[in-house]
Amino acid sequence: MGLAAAALAANRFGLGARPGDLDRIAAAGARTWLHGQLEPLPPSPFLDGLDGSDRHLATLVRRSDRARMEAWQENMVSTFRTEAGLHLLDAVDSDRPFACRLVRFWSNHFAITVRKDGRLRSLVGAYEREAIRPHVMGAFRALLGAVVRHPAMLLYLDQNTSLGGGSRAAARRDAAAEGSGVNENLARELMELHTLGVDGGYGQADVRALANILTGWTVGLKDEVGTRFRPGRHEPGDKRLLGVTIAEDGAGETEQALDLLARHPSTARFVATKLCRHFIADEPDGVSVRAVAERFQETGGDLPAVYERMIEVGLAGPLPPKLKRPDDLVLSAARATGFHKGRPAPLLGALRRLGQMPYQAVSPKGYDDEALAWAAPGAVLDRIAWSGEVASRAPELGLSPQALGVAVLGPDLDEELRLLLERAPSRVEGLALLIASPAFQKR
Repeated sequence: MGLAAAALAANRFGLGARPGDLDRIAAAGARTWLHGQLEPLPPSPFLDGLDGSDRHLATLVRRSDRARMEAWQENMVSTFRTEAGLHLLDAVDSDRPFACRLVRFWSNHFAITVRKDGRLRSLVGAYEREAIRPHVMGAFRALLGAVVRHPAMLLYLDQNTSLGGGSRAAARRDAAAEGSGVNENLARELMELHTLGVDGGYGQADVRALANILTGWTVGLKDEVGTRFRPGRHEPGDKRLLGVTIAEDGAGETEQALDLLARHPSTARFVATKLCRHFIADEPDGVSVRAVAERFQETGGDLPAVYERMIEVGLAGPLPPKLKRPDDLVLSAARATGFHKGRPAPLLGALRRLGQMPYQAVSPKGYDDEALAWAAPGAVLDRIAWSGEVASRAPELGLSPQALGVAVLGPDLDEELRLLLERAPSRVEGLALLIASPAFQKR
């Protein structure tokens, strides 16, 4: 029972087991091991010391000629690869894989994709480190506020071009070049993807009201670098949002609006559904979602308390296995076999091949969590072929494929797979069978 619960915790909530992990989790107890990770993340040897968003934005300001532009573009691509690779190495090496999964979950929930705006290549890593990571073990409201005001999100959803129609800036003819009116992108995604959900009970009038509330927030790219609130661009007057009057208060209106969105019952249901879908089942049952949503509302969105309820639900009984997304699969294979040999390039190459490059989802919705998105015949063949490559690159760990299977899958290694691994013609073929097996591909 101890090893079974350990395997469940390591795979359903973590990033897969390394040799020796299951014994350590079983000794601590699965629930204790998971609860012990619900503390603010410690400094990371891979991420600390990287340049912040202000420094990257300053380089945007300095590029004033062709030579500087080319150098800036090269540096931006290099920064993106470095950040994406180090974030992956941090997850592979982590002793708190549940916490790392949570960072990755929220980064995808509040997704930013570099496909839309190349300037974001230099900012997405800093966005995750500055807006997501520090708030994953805090209150949802604080996380929401950090995300909304981060320059990467403001640039991504065009908030820096939004201009209140009745603002002082709009009244000046020369303001037209900086923005032609209210941009609704951030307001719409805030309600549809980040808080209430598409069926959360809001209408177009609410989108417009929230867009007006958000006017004034911009990203300084000329003189004052970084997130700024410019009162002259803000739409004056009271606004009516979700049946509540938001009194005219400049930047304070945004705080009132985020408070309203964060405590709304639709937000609790939407966040609970997404958490349960990511960690527990493609189609989470209503009882599980209600339990997590109730804890969200009871605690005012205290995320560690919400995670605790999700853990109770997820460890409570047998649930249908979930197909690992490509990032889960690649990270769990790296933790099990060390195929990346401490380098980020094989991890990034695998994610590119399997269709889930970091920060490159096709839309603000982020990457899908359901098996349907990742189980097309071609994608399955890619997974099988990649499993063979992993096996050929994996260093010698002093474990046979069968022993490694026991170490990382525990009781999930059934007799049929055990015999296949035992009878494999070679170590490489045995490892390929293990990584390609349903027991390893699912969690």
